[in-house]
Amino acid sequence: MSECVTVSFKVKGLKSPHKRHHVLSLLHKLRAQVLFLQETHFKRNRVHKMPSKVYNQWFHSESTNSSARGVSLAIHKDLPFQVTDQYADAKGRALFVKVTVALTPLTFANLYAPNVHQVTWLLKTLEDLKVFVVGPIILGGDLNLVLNPLLDFSTAGSHVAQRTLSKLQTKLQELDLVDVWRTHNPAIKDYTFYSAPHNSYGLSPTI
Repeated sequence: MSECVTVSFKVKGLKSPHKRHHVLSLLHKLRAQVLFLQETHFKRNRVHKMPSKVYNQWFHSESTNSSARGVSLAIHKDLPFQVTDQYADAKGRALFVKVTVALTPLTFANLYAPNVHQVTWLLKTLEDLKVFVVGPIILGGDLNLVLNPLLDFSTAGSHVAQRTLSKLQTKLQELDLVDVWRTHNPAIKDYTFYSAPHNSYGLSPTI
């Protein structure tokens, strides 16, 4: 397999048919082969039909008692893949899909971390992923934190202690996970989201 184009997108709800159509049209224009969507707002047994002939294979993790979360993963119809296993948590925050793409084993992981105690949740979830994984991991999602506050946060600070972040970075290294954008842009300051309550900009990891 020479290339696999992935896009991770926090959609903030896909209950509206118009929004589902708009989001999928945008992602198709980006030529994405694998979609990692977070905050879909789908509840268990109430997943809405995705209007796409291009992304015809969908996987979901939905909460049983809340529509505030939800993560989904979709694979382009032209990507030659075979699913061998999948795991979805009961809270709509984690989804793992084990596939073979052109004879190459891969694991797709889509995470939507809570906005408190993120590192505790991530360490537990990444340990679950370590047991599940086969082959290289392609991880998308919203981790609700930055890995390098000095570069990834406009105020150069973080509510997460550095030693706590170091534990997370060690766990990511164990799984051979790296921030792809930061690896290719080691000194650039650029941001992907704005926090109105904190009046700050941050860069979400691209792993």
